[in-house]
Amino acid sequence: MKKNLLSFHLVSSLGLASILAAVFASTSSTHAQNIIDNLPFYSNDTFGSSVDAQVFTMPATTSGDISGVTLALSTGPDGGNGVIDLYSVTSGAPNSLLATLGTISSTSLGSQDINVSLASSSVLLSAGTSYAIVLENTSGNLDWNRTEPIGSGGTGSIGDSFYYQSSDATWENIQAVPIFGSDIFQMEVTTVTPVPEPATVITGALVLLPFGLSTVRQLRKKLQAA
Repeated sequence: MKKNLLSFHLVSSLGLASILAAVFASTSSTHAQNIIDNLPFYSNDTFGSSVDAQVFTMPATTSGDISGVTLALSTGPDGGNGVIDLYSVTSGAPNSLLATLGTISSTSLGSQDINVSLASSSVLLSAGTSYAIVLENTSGNLDWNRTEPIGSGGTGSIGDSFYYQSSDATWENIQAVPIFGSDIFQMEVTTVTPVPEPATVITGALVLLPFGLSTVRQLRKKLQAA
């Protein structure tokens, strides 16, 4: 009899889990969050390397999928093209490629904020984790603008770690170059996080109610018959 009751509990739990998953998945919305933004502190100073990286850290309690990346760039007379990658970070420096976020392109001369054309909307950034946005200039002239670390909007932290890749593919900390001091590259990173609608939570509770009452009745009958 105990085994039968256990089986009944298991089947009921699996059924309820499936129903709740369907209800919540069908009516969830998203919450947008600005993680990093130092674009307001605009500068057209550049470093001039072909592969650059800026390290940032997610908020301690927030995860989310990347929804937007914008870089402050200076372009040459013929513009330029680049690839934007996401790297893991080890000991403060870029380590390994996690995802190619997308491409960036400009045909204009001068400094401007350019949005990355994202290749995917499901690149997850985990809470409290450091990452590096990497710009690879593939053609033409795209230089990443830098500025003094005088603050950053957003809920994450940008720190003061920015790097370039040397000819032997080694990541070098630009802060080791005295003329650049503690400057950082300029960018904005936003994420979105799924959030159940209030109505969904209420609906889920109402869906559970009759099953809960039914389960209690069934248990009482089985216990009385035992």
